[in-house]
Amino acid sequence: MCTLIFGLGVLGPGTVLIATNRDEDPARTSEPPQVLVREPLVVGGRDVVAGGTWLALRADLPGVAMLLNRRDPTPEKPGRRSRGLLTLDVASAADPRERALAEAAIGHYAPCSLVWLSPAESWHLSIRPGHKPALEPIAPGWHAITHFEMDDAADPRASLVLARIAKWLPSSREDAESRLTSILASHGGGGAPAFCLHEGRAPTVSAALLWLAPGGISHRHSQGRPCVTPFEDWTHLIR
Repeated sequence: MCTLIFGLGVLGPGTVLIATNRDEDPARTSEPPQVLVREPLVVGGRDVVAGGTWLALRADLPGVAMLLNRRDPTPEKPGRRSRGLLTLDVASAADPRERALAEAAIGHYAPCSLVWLSPAESWHLSIRPGHKPALEPIAPGWHAITHFEMDDAADPRASLVLARIAKWLPSSREDAESRLTSILASHGGGGAPAFCLHEGRAPTVSAALLWLAPGGISHRHSQGRPCVTPFEDWTHLIR
């Protein structure tokens, strides 16, 4: 995925709100949400090329692992493992945090950010060229990340999101999802960057809205650009 917006605790203690667009080469075939692992139960879209995923929702914790690629200065470097498999492995591990650190230490992934969000704990793993992998906790509040650092002031999309919603406390989940959807579907203009991309090598191909709380999960998915494709409820996959 290429744009991730989320709020921790903005609807009360232990709540997680997530809105995300996936931008990808349309020639790289992918499938809509499905059961990826049965024990523990993990669901998400599937990358047909490598078998991994960009978003892996785990039912029992609950928790979700999400992948964002970073710029790769050596894209032809041999011996690398798909970053989508890292996402799936972390989400299905007995200890997601421990598994993320162990996999990052091996050093066989291209640059990326892996974000883990759950009512119990939230953190992000950074794998960057020329740096040791770093795993850091995420504080309550609103956050945004694309291909750069989390909440990066130099990132046009992240900085715009935070300028608009950093102090916003939605009145309800419906209120939050409505506003977040409008951001995901926006085409920019007037100096503002676009979030829903229609051109270039990697246009927007899907989107997702998730809500996690102690004892509750909602998973809505748009199998297309969110500006024209309705979000459908896929929560039944985890029941």
